[in-house]
Amino acid sequence: MGLRQGHRGHVLPEPLLLPAVRRFVRHRHDPRGVPLRRPGRRRSGAAQADYFVDHGGGWSKDGRTLPGVLDIEYNPYGATCYGRTASQMVDWIGDFLDRYKERTGRNAVIYTSTNWWKQCTGNYSGFGDTNPLWIARYASTVGELPAGWDFHTMWQYTSSGPTVGDHDKFNGALDRVKALANG
Repeated sequence: MGLRQGHRGHVLPEPLLLPAVRRFVRHRHDPRGVPLRRPGRRRSGAAQADYFVDHGGGWSKDGRTLPGVLDIEYNPYGATCYGRTASQMVDWIGDFLDRYKERTGRNAVIYTSTNWWKQCTGNYSGFGDTNPLWIARYASTVGELPAGWDFHTMWQYTSSGPTVGDHDKFNGALDRVKALANG
């Protein structure tokens, strides 16, 4: 994707990032305006990806639309790992990512935390070469990344500050945001 080419340490100021993030697509009425999909207990990863794409989570090469995001983190409604073993979770994630790419031609971004990833996937390393990482870690540094990723694309670092909601930093210059949008 071109995102793994030495652009570490460059942080896009939030005012420049927010319009790009808002253009991800509106889905699930998330207050951040980001298209997110979480694993449902009854649906396969492919079925969730189909639903996601069919309801606004697609991508178009318009220079403004970033790829969709698989929000794979602690389950707010029940079992931490959605009732799945690490192997089952990796299969579900792979199923979602494969279908999303089949439908859109793009690799989805994975939004997760390192702790959840270790606990629920067994720290699986197989998605880092193809899927950008949006790491969730409320701290002063990004910290350890999940296995398979040498760097993060975005970092959610806090939920407090002068504006309401989560705050994220893009790991690169504006031309890298455009590269992500253009595929």
